Amino acid sequence: MSWKQLAGKGTWLGTATAAVVLLAALGVSSLLLLRGIVPERAMGPLVWGSSVLACFCGGRMAIRQGGDGPLPRALAVSACVYGAMWIAALTGNEAIHFAGSGIAQTALQYGYEVILNDQSKAALERGQAGISARLDRLVEKGKMTAEEKEDCMSRLTITPSVHTASNVDLVIEAIYENLDAKRAIFQQLDKICDDRTIFASNTSSISMTSLAAATARPEKVVGLHFFSPVPVMGLVEIVYGLRTSQETIDIVTTVGQHMGKRTILAKDKPGFIVNRMLLPMLNEAVQVLDEDIGSVEDVDEGMMRGCNHPMGPLALADMIGLDILLEVMETFYLDLGDTKYRPAHLLRKMVAAGYLGRKSGAGFYVYEKGKKVGVNPVLVK
Repeated sequence: MSWKQLAGKGTWLGTATAAVVLLAALGVSSLLLLRGIVPERAMGPLVWGSSVLACFCGGRMAIRQGGDGPLPRALAVSACVYGAMWIAALTGNEAIHFAGSGIAQTALQYGYEVILNDQSKAALERGQAGISARLDRLVEKGKMTAEEKEDCMSRLTITPSVHTASNVDLVIEAIYENLDAKRAIFQQLDKICDDRTIFASNTSSISMTSLAAATARPEKVVGLHFFSPVPVMGLVEIVYGLRTSQETIDIVTTVGQHMGKRTILAKDKPGFIVNRMLLPMLNEAVQVLDEDIGSVEDVDEGMMRGCNHPMGPLALADMIGLDILLEVMETFYLDLGDTKYRPAHLLRKMVAAGYLGRKSGAGFYVYEKGKKVGVNPVLVK
């Protein structure tokens, strides 16, 4: 396809219109800032709003002037992608306190409409309360106004019905690490959601190609792996399956960047980039503890002081969730067949005993109100 065909009639006028509108809007925004009419923290939303307005006006002008190529339409559609995207975050009962609600909170803070879904009404209410409490802390620290917090909460919908995702632009699934469970959700969503809806999974290890095979839209299935705590961590891993389209990759990359994250692109291999390196190290730390080579505190202190890690591997495992670590290591072991990925026996015992980390109140450490208070006494010699 030639550039002329790609652009279509009217594109040049539409592009010029978008540029003029953007420059004018940015000029007004800068003037308001210089005169102290708006605070500095408002510049982000003003720049975003200016971009949306420019895309919309440019697209409308291009189409009105006879634009019939992909670029005029893309200008208009961009306004929808940036300014009116609905994100449905589907979570499991445990995950709603962590990854699911963290993704929802981050999306809200960056202007998206969000539907938080879970089968448990109590879990939804806890997730909503957690988001509200974390935003209150931002208000207390002066990082957000009370009005901005209320605006965020006004764009959050909680529901136990998955059918509310029927008309969203993007679904982000964040349930526990189980291929069959995730495939079942994607199969259900495939029958409910509009054809345009992209299905993203927050999985840290499961194959996108396998998940995509459960749907009639494999080109729209992609991995969006956020890192906990999501509002704080600045990275999202974008994972593409064998049939994921470039358009889908481009859209979710834009969404990730708009949510303030640095994006990296990973092939559909077990563990992707980060967890392929990180989680075997955490599993090995558990093995070191199980072999009585060092105590809980000494294992963590060794990596913090000797390798300059900000957090010890056992404390990090507690934050991630020992059940999640076990599930991922079992996936590695099954898919790759290498004994170096075999889950540590102590890890299996901890999960079987109900010691899942921070979310259960105890893992390698004991926690009260989310704060570490000491080593789990069952591990003290």
